[in-house]
Amino acid sequence: MAKIFVPICVAIALIGITSVRSSDEVGGGTPCAAKCPSGTEIQFCPKNEKFQCCASPCVQPTCGQPDTSHIRCIRCPDECICRKGFIRLEFGGPCVRESECPIPTVAVDDAASTNSTSE
Repeated sequence: MAKIFVPICVAIALIGITSVRSSDEVGGGTPCAAKCPSGTEIQFCPKNEKFQCCASPCVQPTCGQPDTSHIRCIRCPDECICRKGFIRLEFGGPCVRESECPIPTVAVDDAASTNSTSE
């Protein structure tokens, strides 16, 4: 894989590409000196993630908050995002399959769970 990586990086530098959609496009997760339009350098991403310039949605879904489409941001971040089929375990946490999310527990209020009446 390393022999393929160098020509790809050289080709990117020679043709002046300033951003890369996915780290897969430059040797399986090893970015070279490519940059996003904002100037942010393409970064290495952990397992199950890929780097995206101007990531959307700007707040990534998590196991606790899977729908973030209603959240609006001032600017879109250049960051590692979960690959398709994965979701963040928690804010800033690793990307896991949605089926690996813990089952939410509901706290039951003791007062609401008892049917006591005062006389």
